[in-house]
Order: sequence, then structure tokens, then C-alpha cells
Amino acid sequence: MSKAAPNATNATSSAITLSTPEVEVQPVASTVVLTWKSVDNADGYFVFRYGPNSQAKELLGIGPKEALGYVDRSPPRSPARYVVQAFKCSEYSEPQQAPGTASSNSPSSGAPSVGVSYPHEKL
Repeated sequence: MSKAAPNATNATSSAITLSTPEVEVQPVASTVVLTWKSVDNADGYFVFRYGPNSQAKELLGIGPKEALGYVDRSPPRSPARYVVQAFKCSEYSEPQQAPGTASSNSPSSGAPSVGVSYPHEKL
């Protein structure tokens, strides 16, 4: 289901429904890589990261419709949730959380690593 963007003033146009992006997350070296499938009629995507308390939301990026991925080059050490949201000018999709949580861990050996945990239930 889509929602009108805050302060949208064009009430006479017919609503455009945007699908929720299908998001995948993978650790790669010391980064977290998000990829998603294109959403019909989307003009672009927002990428958010939520901290461990799920209250702190950080906008990591805004990309055009051709951008179907994002690399978090400085993921937090503690688990974080990633959310991708499609938008169309005055419309935007429901946000979709990437499955599981991801964090960056630097072991004492100095070699960086990234851990991803997945929930037991579908989100």
C-alpha cells in the first residue's frame, strides 16, 4: 500500500500504488551489501539503517530508480536493521526491512569481518 508523501498537495491525481521492495542483505568483507528488485513506477529508493534500539533511524542514501543496491561501507559494530523504501514523487511504498540484522566485527587479529543473523520467522 502506498501513502501520500508528507505535504503532498495534488489531491486530484489518481493514486499510484508502489510495491514493497524485495530486499536481500549480505556481508562482504567489512561492508554490508543490500540489493533489491526494481519496483514498477518507482522514481527512486530511500535506504535507512536502524540502530540496536530500533528507535534511531538514519537515512543512508537516496537513489534513482536504476539504483538497485547499496553498500554500507561503515556498518555499526552492533546489529542493525536496514530498510529500503521505494518512492514516486508524491507517493512512496511501505518500507521493507532487510532480513535479519548485520554488524561489523573487528576481531583482535585486526582482520575485519561482518556478521549477519537471520530471524526464525519471516519478517
